[in-house]
Amino acid sequence: MKKNNFKSLMQAAVLICTPLVIASCDDVFGDVDNPIPSHLTVSQAAVNLELHADRPDAATFIRKGIAATGAQLVYSSSDEKVATVDANGKITGVGEGECQIIVKATGLDSNGKQTYQEAEESFTVKVKDYRARIELIEGAEIPVFNSADASLAEIDLSKVIKVWPANVNIDFDEPVYSGVISIVQDPTTKQESIQLTGTSGTAKVTAAIDPTEATVNKKLFETYENKSFPKNQITEEFEITVKDGVAYIAGYELKNNKVTPVRKTMFKDYNNEKYTLLSEAAAAQPSGDLTLNAGWYVVDNAATSLTRNIRVKGDVNLIMSNDLDMNGNIILDQSAEKSYELNIISDYDNPYNQVYDINKIQDFKKVTVDRNLYFNIITDPNFKNIGTLNVLSSYINGWKFENIGTLDIADANLDGTTSEVSFKTVNSLSISESWLYKVSFNTVTALNIADATSLDWTSFAGVNSLNITNKAVLNVGNCTFTTIGTFNASKVNFGTTTFKKTIGTLGLTDATLNPTFGAGADAVTFGAINLKKSNMTCAQVVLKDGGAITLDGGTFAATATGDNYAVKGNVVVNKGTFTASSPDFHAVKGNMTGTTFYETNVATPAATDWSAITGTTSQEPYVKGEKE
Repeated sequence: MKKNNFKSLMQAAVLICTPLVIASCDDVFGDVDNPIPSHLTVSQAAVNLELHADRPDAATFIRKGIAATGAQLVYSSSDEKVATVDANGKITGVGEGECQIIVKATGLDSNGKQTYQEAEESFTVKVKDYRARIELIEGAEIPVFNSADASLAEIDLSKVIKVWPANVNIDFDEPVYSGVISIVQDPTTKQESIQLTGTSGTAKVTAAIDPTEATVNKKLFETYENKSFPKNQITEEFEITVKDGVAYIAGYELKNNKVTPVRKTMFKDYNNEKYTLLSEAAAAQPSGDLTLNAGWYVVDNAATSLTRNIRVKGDVNLIMSNDLDMNGNIILDQSAEKSYELNIISDYDNPYNQVYDINKIQDFKKVTVDRNLYFNIITDPNFKNIGTLNVLSSYINGWKFENIGTLDIADANLDGTTSEVSFKTVNSLSISESWLYKVSFNTVTALNIADATSLDWTSFAGVNSLNITNKAVLNVGNCTFTTIGTFNASKVNFGTTTFKKTIGTLGLTDATLNPTFGAGADAVTFGAINLKKSNMTCAQVVLKDGGAITLDGGTFAATATGDNYAVKGNVVVNKGTFTASSPDFHAVKGNMTGTTFYETNVATPAATDWSAITGTTSQEPYVKGEKE
């Protein structure tokens, strides 16, 4: 009985232990259903490689992964442009940069059986390239150049060619002469550059490191080996394409406190840009007035003279690459609505070309002129019926303007020596940084003159609002002001000046004025006079009912003759010195407030006899009436 029990116990033990033994064997040997760890390890230290022309060994390194016996490993590079790796873990540097070398346990054993668990490790490889070399940048596109860019110093190819070291000299070569480019060497640095000749076409070019650099710049090549300068180290051939174009002044900007032109280029027919040569437009219409449809036109050397009018049918931009003789003809808006724009634009490289011997420009919605018009002196207006007119940097010799909506003139010479420059019926007129001589303004709603360099022999009549302002003091001479609504001036010294008829409000700031007043039908009446830190000396002043002279610093002095009042109107002195004198005891007819007034130069002082009244803010307040 005992023997049978022992036998039964042994059978049960075998049944229980057999699966455990099998499971334990799987842990040791593994199978596809239960792979064992591959135990992959690899050094994480970065590998530093160097590329040298004469030391290939410095560009390689072997690093292998360690894994369980029989586990298969594969090696790969994250960037084969920097470094490659073979099946044995040999790393070879290719180009400068950083990449990762990945070591992967595939899980297969030497028999190709899936025995191990997959695993992956990686480490960094850094490659420094010490070989002097030159190459075209992969994928770089050379832009199409504008022939007008011939005026620039050189073509920038830094985004096309890469060279190591970065600051070595480059030799360019044009195997077949094209006439499109020129290769220029700086006599001091010996550096070559490519410049455009202004001719359209295509040039084929190669680039190489100057072979003399290895001996000339020895210090530079302490790290870049001299041996890496083979003479055949030349880039692939690349093309420089140049198409016809023009450069023009697209406006002005302030740089370093100086107004400078803004340069812009346009292709004749490329990259959604297009212009027509004026000679081409004229050849297409051999007779009658020349009609220009909307678009851009360039005055070329084959169209320097027109013996007919130009009629504009659409917004037109005319670039002055050459002078244009209009032979006494005119440019006008063809539309009945007068809805078109005309821009006469300066060529950037030839900014003084002109439209000359022209009589009129009229009937436009808008006109812009940049230093390039020379009108004939005629009886009729040169500019007429223009909605908006801008005139820049021009010599305005006897021009006549009439019926203009908004007119802006900047940096111009308004010279009426031969024939008076005239403005008639203008809604808004601004003149800045300009020289004015013998100019007349008649029926102008708003006139602003800012920072003028000169203002002489000029007449203003029927101006609703007039402002003359300056950063520096302007000396004004021989000017006449007739029927002005509001007249404000700052930093102006008026020389010979005449006021006639009605001046609504006269406001002076930091100014000096000793005017003459018109007589008889031209006798002047002021609505108000406001002086701030200004000096005014004059004869009798007459103000409208309720009008006043207000003094806020400076001096005011009026002297009457005969039995006239020196001032007919009210006086308010907040600061400064006021003086009114009359030989017949008629100094001021009106209210005097805001300061002390007292008598001077009276032979027999009496309470009602005031031949001279002065007031200053240094006295106690007191107001005294005048003798009727």
